Amino acid sequence: MARDPVDIKQAFNTESYNTQTLFDTKYIIPSYQREYAWGKESILRLFEDVYQCINELEKSSNGSSGNQIFTFFGTIITAKNRSGAFYKSEEYKSIIDGQQRITTFALIVALLLEKCIKLATKLHVLYLSSAKSGDDKFASVVQSKLLSIIDTLKSMLRQENRNTQGKHYFPRVLREGMDTVSYSPAEFQCDTRSAVGFYINSIIQYLIEPCDLLENRLDKPDQNIWQSDDKLKKLAKEATASDNKYLRDVFKPNTNNANLDDETCSQFLTVLTAIDCINTILNFICEAPYFIDARSRLTSVKDSVFSKKLDRTYNDLSESFEFCNLGHHSLSELDDVLNYFETTITPEMEAHAQENQCFLKGVMELLLFAETFIERVVVTQINASNENYAFSMFDSLNTTGQALTAFETFKAKAVNAEGNKNYNQSPVNFWFKEMGIFLNHGEPNDKKKRTIDVLISFARATTGETLSEDLNRQRVYLNNQFEPLVKQNDSRRDFVCHLFIATKFWADVWLTEFNGQVLSFNIVHPSGQSKTVVCSPDVTLSLSMLKESNHKVVSALLIKFYSFLYYCFDNDDEFNRAKELFFAAVKAVTAFSTIYRSAHNGTAGIEARYKKLFTDKPQTIGLPRRLCWFLRHDLQGKVTHVDPDAFAPTLDEAENLLTAIKSCLINELKAKGIDDRVKWQDKAKRVNIYDSNRALARFMICIDWVVEDSKHPAITDVLLRTLAENRTIEHVAPQKPKINQQVSLIKDWDPKIYDDNLQESLGNLLLISQPINSLLSNRSWEEKKIIYTYFSKDSSDNEKSLAKQSLEERGFDKGELDQYKDGQILINQAAQTYGWTQQVIMDRTVRMTTNIWDFIEPWLF
Repeated sequence: MARDPVDIKQAFNTESYNTQTLFDTKYIIPSYQREYAWGKESILRLFEDVYQCINELEKSSNGSSGNQIFTFFGTIITAKNRSGAFYKSEEYKSIIDGQQRITTFALIVALLLEKCIKLATKLHVLYLSSAKSGDDKFASVVQSKLLSIIDTLKSMLRQENRNTQGKHYFPRVLREGMDTVSYSPAEFQCDTRSAVGFYINSIIQYLIEPCDLLENRLDKPDQNIWQSDDKLKKLAKEATASDNKYLRDVFKPNTNNANLDDETCSQFLTVLTAIDCINTILNFICEAPYFIDARSRLTSVKDSVFSKKLDRTYNDLSESFEFCNLGHHSLSELDDVLNYFETTITPEMEAHAQENQCFLKGVMELLLFAETFIERVVVTQINASNENYAFSMFDSLNTTGQALTAFETFKAKAVNAEGNKNYNQSPVNFWFKEMGIFLNHGEPNDKKKRTIDVLISFARATTGETLSEDLNRQRVYLNNQFEPLVKQNDSRRDFVCHLFIATKFWADVWLTEFNGQVLSFNIVHPSGQSKTVVCSPDVTLSLSMLKESNHKVVSALLIKFYSFLYYCFDNDDEFNRAKELFFAAVKAVTAFSTIYRSAHNGTAGIEARYKKLFTDKPQTIGLPRRLCWFLRHDLQGKVTHVDPDAFAPTLDEAENLLTAIKSCLINELKAKGIDDRVKWQDKAKRVNIYDSNRALARFMICIDWVVEDSKHPAITDVLLRTLAENRTIEHVAPQKPKINQQVSLIKDWDPKIYDDNLQESLGNLLLISQPINSLLSNRSWEEKKIIYTYFSKDSSDNEKSLAKQSLEERGFDKGELDQYKDGQILINQAAQTYGWTQQVIMDRTVRMTTNIWDFIEPWLF
């Protein structure tokens, strides 16, 4: 079949930009992106990278290689904007990866702009407005460059449009779902409710009128301009207030917290913390000459221009940063690096500036940083023609090491579908908060792994599909399932509810560690009510084995029956039925997995057996309808059928379904020839169960003990506690026995055990505590039997006393024996055995498998 040639350029193009050209573009942060989260450490690292570049520039200031010096700040990924909530939306790019960096860049631009405007104001008020023409050439040169930098920063920070009402400015970085821009010939509106959008827009409003009024006037003597407008008066007052040597204040917008939800309030605090950090660093850059000058003159902190708090802050910064020679420059040295000055700083100009040298050097230090940040911080931008391409690239590069998950991208769609105003009051908000607690907790790799596990089981339970671990495939799957439901309130919310239930199964059931106690978890209703489910000991032990075996393929099936605990929440009788149904499902899959896996070395394709339940046609596997139903319930237990193919079972139907599932699993055992005890036993006794599945071996040893010990005819809390204390598997006949070097025979043990490779079989294994396992080590049977007798619960006091005496005679330390707990009930059988031979192991395997079959057979058959 003929195929069209692939045009990669239609999917991607790549460009490298410095910070200035990066902000020639307008950006939208999609609503599924995480909130801004950079703290001090990340911001410091950015500034350190810039100063590494400055350091290289200083080294090359006398050469010609300066044009090749820049600092690379990674790759960002963008896609064509798909949102129509902004004026000229098609001109924006959606940020798929890199929003933390772009946001931080925008904050630095805003703070640099404020700092430069105030410094330019200060220069004019204190020096230029009162100087005669030509008297302060140095200040004029610095002022000229400040104004040039201000113009550049203004264009980087804001967009400009005109209509009949005049000029309008708004941020170049906006967040979807919280910020909007609307525009017409007669009306303009910019509504910024995100923390970053609100701050940048406030800066624009705070600075825009003074900038327009001061344009082309700050480099000329004109003392009257500062009285011509209220905003100019305020700006002049701020720039020259307090000690004239430095600028301390930074603009912070007022927010009405009463109108903000908790998440938005938290985001404002994060942004304001970042602003404080950036401002402190910029202050340090401007004021380092004072700091260094005070230190060089050995001026005490008390007498210096710095308070103790500022002195401590700057000491910390100077120790944290690779700031090259910051604060140590002479004006002429700065001129060497600031190669953009048209007028060379002459000795006469420098001498004229001596009186205010620290202030003027601080301004030039800031200009040096600004120039480097604007021109020499470089990123590579990968532009994708659509989000699918962008996410495929993002998943491959994972440029930040903290990739978004499909859950986060899906959440934005669900929130938008609810509507921002309705979302906070809807159950969808509750479900996403509960999911977020689990999925977003821990390290980035943990988050990704949890999300992948949940989505794979959810997809299989919902449609029978097997998702890959690829981010974009997962994202596309959720989008494709959700899009047809967006306009149907009940269906849309049901879908989120099902995802919530799958997530809670993983959080409350699957990933809960076994600690010797019965498993319990809460079923939480959006109303705030909850019910506690306490699993029986046999269900707890079964789930522990399945989880420790990493048998995740059963999770999709178990989620089906776990879901009824939510659907039947309001009816106590139905809730209890649902609980028993879930327990029965757990025990059924445990019995099937135990029989199937213990008869094979390795997994032997068991995952395919389970997947078949979700993918085969009903008539093929004998199910009454497709197992992959799309559950259509609300939390009041009502059932609605959307289409004839949908299976929305009641509890009665679910019980029938479990019966049918058991029949399917039994047929799988029949196909493998292990559907009765004798046939299964014949295969199981030959399997190296220790290497094949240690968690299963541990489970089978426990079941055998339950049957053998007449005092405990069922799995009990006592067994769970004992198992928690006795987790290690002991090989009675060692895996690697001692060899008689002279005759090349196995010493102390029956050689036939090793001829038949029985040392790894079920009949040779015990469960004991780690300290006793270490004590047994690689000893002979004679010594092991004495140790077993000493620690056996069923040994009499006389037998224990004789065993202890014998061990002490063999060199065991008296205290060594007493420090371990006695009553290790899982070694009783071995302690009562006279010898340990090939025949003993084979007979024990047969007896154990008989006990195990008889115990678990009712769970499935």
